[in-house]
Amino acid sequence: MPAATIVEPFREESTQPGFRHEAVLYNGQGEFVEFASRFVRDAVAAGYPTFVVVSATKIEALHSELQDEADDVLFADMAQVGRNPGLLLTAWEAFIEEHRGDGLPLRGIGELVWPGRNAAQLAECHIQEALANIAFGTAVDMWVLCPYDISAMSADVIEGAFRTHRYLVDNGIATISRHYDSATELSDLVNTEFPPAPSTAASLSFATTDDFGRLLDRYLGVAGFADRQRAAFIEAAIGVAALAIDHSAGTHSALIWVASDDAVLEIGDIGEIDDPFAGRRHPHAGDRPGHALWIANQVCELVQIRNTCRGTAARMHIRHDVTDPLVQGLGDSSELGTHWIEVHQAIGMVAVQLNTTGQRALVAMRGLAYTTGVGLDDLAAAVIDRRLRFPADR
Repeated sequence: MPAATIVEPFREESTQPGFRHEAVLYNGQGEFVEFASRFVRDAVAAGYPTFVVVSATKIEALHSELQDEADDVLFADMAQVGRNPGLLLTAWEAFIEEHRGDGLPLRGIGELVWPGRNAAQLAECHIQEALANIAFGTAVDMWVLCPYDISAMSADVIEGAFRTHRYLVDNGIATISRHYDSATELSDLVNTEFPPAPSTAASLSFATTDDFGRLLDRYLGVAGFADRQRAAFIEAAIGVAALAIDHSAGTHSALIWVASDDAVLEIGDIGEIDDPFAGRRHPHAGDRPGHALWIANQVCELVQIRNTCRGTAARMHIRHDVTDPLVQGLGDSSELGTHWIEVHQAIGMVAVQLNTTGQRALVAMRGLAYTTGVGLDDLAAAVIDRRLRFPADR
């Protein structure tokens, strides 16, 4: 396959303000660097703000290729920003908000799908791609390339890209996808049953959040989860369990099991969730489902919502044996009051703002907290509410 180049046969459409969501099929890192560097160079030359969210390896390769031109680009490691696909929308919206008053078109590259994603993660990646078309639509003048490595992806994954991206680049030629039907794809993905839980799943019967918390703590303790990780997951899971309790009286049931490196918790009948962005955007006051799912997304590797024949259900995945360096770096919880989950989310947002790592973002936040006398939890709340933004020269 020849190197994928950006060809523009739809000039009359691309010059109209709006969201151009384009899947680029490529074969190996060499082709990726060729088309991505060309796209970025064109954007930088035109003075367009550009956000590139790909793997750390590809960021390094692009820096090497672009040299000084890379200084005008905001880079973020997808393994951090989009590890949980439900967190990625926040990063794109922060980039858009930063440049809202510039009056310039925006450019971006985001590789959400990579080899090693499991089936559950891939489903959420396709949901995120479909939601992007709704979130941005005609309201944002932004052209985003979503690279897909055909040398490492299954046919099913590529076909999903055809359905969620209006534009495709294949063999160096840009076309409109005849399979594009983002709304139907989104509906098919969320209005379906979860795959069956394994026969080894444990059932947790509860009538109150206290009952639920005790049962979940006991299971995770036996499964070998560290105290702090266990506490975070329980706090998030209780919020989702409370939705089920509020929705209907009586005894409720949850399932939990360990699969590969993840523990998976399924809570059924949590009440109707009308907002497809619930948990993906910072919730407004009084939005209990949005708040519960937002917290869950900050803590979990993955959060899945499905409208099943038995009502709306949630699955929450937490990685078993991976130590989060940000959690380690937070140290004594007394520094954070009762809001350390929000601090963790704010670290991710500041990392994007400063184009740096999570650890360095935490250092910057602690420095500002010290110099201003503001608690780290209060500072985090200001970041999340967008009352505070860290400039690059902080």
